[in-house]
Order: sequence, then structure tokens, then C-alpha cells
Amino acid sequence: MCDKKRTPDETQKAEKAGPSIEPDGSVTIQIDSEPTKEKTETPSEENVLFALSKQNDQLERALEEANAEREELRAKLEEANSEREELRSKYDQAARSISVYDEQRKRAEKAREEALNFGSADLLKELTPVRDDLARALKAAETEDMRTGLEGIIKKMDAAFERAGLEPIEPAKGEPMDPNAHQAAGVAPFPMEGFNKGDVIEVQQRGYLLRGRILRYADVIVAGADADEKTEVAPEDGLPEESAENSNQEGAEETAEAGEDHSTEEGAEETADNETEA
Repeated sequence: MCDKKRTPDETQKAEKAGPSIEPDGSVTIQIDSEPTKEKTETPSEENVLFALSKQNDQLERALEEANAEREELRAKLEEANSEREELRSKYDQAARSISVYDEQRKRAEKAREEALNFGSADLLKELTPVRDDLARALKAAETEDMRTGLEGIIKKMDAAFERAGLEPIEPAKGEPMDPNAHQAAGVAPFPMEGFNKGDVIEVQQRGYLLRGRILRYADVIVAGADADEKTEVAPEDGLPEESAENSNQEGAEETAEAGEDHSTEEGAEETADNETEA
């Protein structure tokens, strides 16, 4: 039986494939065949329109989903903004409450400090004249036992004053008068040997300072003012200067009124006497 003649390409493919031996002992030679070409068909106009319509529907659904997602995000953003405004309002309210509490705490601390430092001011002010009386009694004491007893009482009182924060104001002789702590109880003629104008000559009554605040001014005799000069006097008991000036003005007015009344009374008496003589 004659074999069919092979083309050169089939022979080359057969040589590449090579023979294969089957289990029954027969020999098989595989020959690759050329692939067949597929025919391509041109799509019709209906198919193109259908595909475009389908694609358009898909795009519309995607756009609707995107719009829905955008609206959802917008709603979440508005909710977040609302929560932020609410939190900001709560924060502002809390900040105001803290500020009010802090201000009240400061006022309470200041009031407590004032009470601790100056709560006893009225009592101490009432006790200072007692100490002055004891000092005058000590100067007038006639016996040694009396002087010893009075000195002990005065020392105990001074120690109690010191524990309460009370400091004496007692300027030395020759020290310039300080209007912030002294008040002139009198004026000595000037010039005076050993003193300058405005120096303290004598302390009539010691003053007191309570924790840096004037409790009572020291009464001093000042060397210095001429007869026609007006001596400035510090206000008593820590009163404002305006109150002291008003008091001085009121006193001057009362003096003037009293003088006028006295002159009127004298004139009336003289008129009555003249009428009687007539």
C-alpha cells in the first residue's frame, strides 16, 4: 500500500512531532493540522442600537446611584455640622460656667483673706486707746510695784498686737513727717535748733499699721510752719481726703455761723440797752 505523499510542511511537522509507541506495540505519528480561520460577521444596526441602549441604561443607573450616595453624604455632613454646633454651644456654656465659677472662687478667696487679715480691725481699733491709757498710767505711776504691773500688761498687749499683725507707727524725733502715716496735731514755731522745717518734734499718740494698711495715724507735733502757712493734716482713721476736706469745710461754716449768731446777739443786746437808757 502506497503512502500518500506529504508536503514539505507536513513532513517537517511530522518530524517535529515524532513517533509514539502505543501499549499494544503499534507506532503512531502525530501530524499537526493548520488551524482553520474563523469568519467574522459584521454586527447589524439593531444590535448596535441595542448595545448602546443597554450601555445608556447602565450609565443612568450608575448616575442615580452616585446622586443617591451624594445626597446621603450631604445628609451626614449636615448632621455632623449640627452636632458640631451643638458641641460648640455646650463648650461655650461650659467655658462661661468655668469663668463664672473661677470669678466667684477668686471673690470668695479675697473675702476670706480680708476676713483673716482685717476681720479683727474693729476690735484692735477699740483696744489701741486702752493701750494708750495704760502707757499714760505707767508715766504717772507712783510706786515701783504699780510700774512693774503696768509694764507687764503693756508687754502682753504689745505681744498680742504683734501676733494679730498690728505694727506701731512711732516716728523718731527729727524724722520728716510722712503724711501717709502721720497727722499733725500741732505746729511748733520755726526756726528751731536741731530740726528742719517739717520734722517731727514730739509724738503725742502712736499710730498703728495692720498688715500694711493704716489703722490709726500717729499724732505728731511738727516743727516748721510759719504763722500764715496752712499745715496739711492727714485724714483721721483712714478716711478719704475728700471726707476730711468736707469735715474741715463744715467746721469752718459752723464757726462762721456761730460768729454771725454771736454778733447778732451782741447787736440786739446793745440796741436793747440803748432803748432802756433812753
